Amino acid sequence: MPAARSRRPGLLFALLGSLLLSCALPPAVPAQPATPAVGEAPTPPQRVRAAFVAIASSMLPAWIAKDERLYERYGLDVELAYVAGAAKIAEALLAGELDVGIAPATSAFGPGLEGADTVMLASWANKLGFSALVQPGLQTVADLRGKRVGVSRRGSNSEIWAAAVLGSFGLEPERDYTVLSIGGQAEQLAALQNGAIDVAIMTPPLNLRARQLGFRELLSYRD
Repeated sequence: MPAARSRRPGLLFALLGSLLLSCALPPAVPAQPATPAVGEAPTPPQRVRAAFVAIASSMLPAWIAKDERLYERYGLDVELAYVAGAAKIAEALLAGELDVGIAPATSAFGPGLEGADTVMLASWANKLGFSALVQPGLQTVADLRGKRVGVSRRGSNSEIWAAAVLGSFGLEPERDYTVLSIGGQAEQLAALQNGAIDVAIMTPPLNLRARQLGFRELLSYRD
């Protein structure tokens, strides 16, 4: 979970606490904001601008924390938005448009290598849960030669996954297949449907939807 380095470290760690709590058991009752003592003015919640990078199962902690009001438990008013692409999350962090990005580590260490003051707080996933969904006529990995592979953005985790997995079968990007920047998961599914791409690199739950529509899951995250 990358963030621009903040002068309010307590805010960031409160957000981290609520996200990690959402990974564990949900609260038995909805969380309620702390009640101020008699005579004390209520402390207004601290506003946090956060964005998640994909409509995918790996983003569940952010959504659960919102639904279960865990952010409120830590005194936070979290504005949770969708920004497709790790690079765009990083750009928004550096521009001061976001406080926190719920995104791959590259959103932090990419700009960090260029001298930006970003920091990664934590991660709850250590694997890339992508699958390769293909047009029905493609039966083997060898059939992907000369085909168009859709990813969210160039340099994204979906492209890294495709290069690593297809590379293990002897396929190299640009030499054996074309990489196309399509956008988010929904955009990749639409591109499969209209024939703009032959392969989409997708995550749950959109991979399940693609299978329902008749596309083949040639390479699965389960494997």
